[in-house]
Amino acid sequence: MNSTKSINWTALHPLGCNADNTLNYTGKDFYEADEALGMIIDSKNATEFPNNNITQLFCPAPDGNESYAPNRTSFIVRGANIPNVPIVNSTNMINHTNVESANFTTGILWMDDGTKNYYDGGQTLVFICNIAHKFGLADKPIHDYEIGIPCALNTTIGGKVDIYVELR
Repeated sequence: MNSTKSINWTALHPLGCNADNTLNYTGKDFYEADEALGMIIDSKNATEFPNNNITQLFCPAPDGNESYAPNRTSFIVRGANIPNVPIVNSTNMINHTNVESANFTTGILWMDDGTKNYYDGGQTLVFICNIAHKFGLADKPIHDYEIGIPCALNTTIGGKVDIYVELR
């Protein structure tokens, strides 16, 4: 998120969906998100992790379909259900498509700015995860969340991330 933008929490929609939260099978939302973040398809993008970009993480289809993410769930944001949110396993990024056994997942949303009813690369992206209270792994201390954020937002290469927490 960009702190110069205010977040309209009621205008968040899953990437790959139109503003009515229905799947958009004809768009190229994930590819457009990569372009907006300066991510390059088939590149490590400043990391040692292969295919480190939005399209290949969220849309691992063999045909490279950048309009459909097969792993999806719902998130509750400020009391509103947001269905069809694309997710990846953020506990184990090497096995990012295995969300069924994931302790933590990361979802991706876009904020409708009122100009179009679909994502075109110009809207704000929001990465989301649930908090799992006091979860610990054998080799890690107890922690409540793990979120995957694109390396293009790393402050060492000029990016910026704002963190928001919803307490209920």
